[in-house]
Amino acid sequence: MISDINFTSSTLPASAEPYVYRSYYSYYLTPSLVGIQGIVALEPWSGILSTNGTSCANQMACIFDGDNGDEEGCFAPPRGPWAVGVDSDGSFYGCDVGPRAETREDLCFVNDNPDRTPAESNAYYQTPYSPVQKCLVAYMTRSDLQDPKLFANSSPEDLNDLENYYYFVYYDDDECRDVVGLKAFISNNGYDVPKVSEGVSCPDSMSCLYNPDGESCSKVKTDDVPFPFSYQTGENIAQLSSCRGTVVDEEDEECAVVSADSCLMSGVFPGCHIRYASAVFLAENPGYLVGETDATTTAATEVPPTSTTTEVPPATTAPESNTNANS
Repeated sequence: MISDINFTSSTLPASAEPYVYRSYYSYYLTPSLVGIQGIVALEPWSGILSTNGTSCANQMACIFDGDNGDEEGCFAPPRGPWAVGVDSDGSFYGCDVGPRAETREDLCFVNDNPDRTPAESNAYYQTPYSPVQKCLVAYMTRSDLQDPKLFANSSPEDLNDLENYYYFVYYDDDECRDVVGLKAFISNNGYDVPKVSEGVSCPDSMSCLYNPDGESCSKVKTDDVPFPFSYQTGENIAQLSSCRGTVVDEEDEECAVVSADSCLMSGVFPGCHIRYASAVFLAENPGYLVGETDATTTAATEVPPTSTTTEVPPATTAPESNTNANS
């Protein structure tokens, strides 16, 4: 539901939540989640779109990585950037804060549907300006990430298109149950993440995960060289592999294998613990997101013990016995 607008881009209300989560759904028989994107509230956000997707899941390459310029067919929408937030009543709002906002003050929206349960909510709408328009979109807050069925998706079409994506999921506890935030990446692509200072909380650290160049991140990140990494998804969907930050042959002795069972202390965000999982694994075993380890696939029983998967060596050094190498 889009309600009447009573504010403009210059009078955005304060956000009741520090982050907003934009979730994307395919629609074959029922809406099925194919991707989530974290956004720092009230900081400019562009929302990269795709010209080359044949499905919503396929288009996630641009959603997850378009800002890096690594994916062909990705482009910025004609409006924006946007600033989005959550009002005190739980409604989501946003305004175009780009050049058009200087001449038009009505480029704002409010989504005040109180029911954000994905399969039941009518808060979905088609992705605006996308030539393919295969996605339905809804907004979430951190509390919605605690749903153990959030990532459930049994669509063969979606699972095929999700094979090259994986997630970093961050937690506020050492059992990896209290989800603070997450971000998706593309297999084999290279990334880096700013390191934050000791004593910074896990929730505050998420600003550097979602918008490393933003104002919020600038207040908590260190001057250290960002942590470089690249992961590879494989036939065993419960595992990711990393080879000194650059993916090579999985059999290379310098490669580290990380399982979805591993709950590790983050060395980049010291206030967090982290779990790594492929998008397909989360789709087939959604309870793992919140620490439910009764996986429905056999993949989870085939991973090495946690003690052998605690090394994620940075690109510039050889592997060391140091949990702070984990992002």
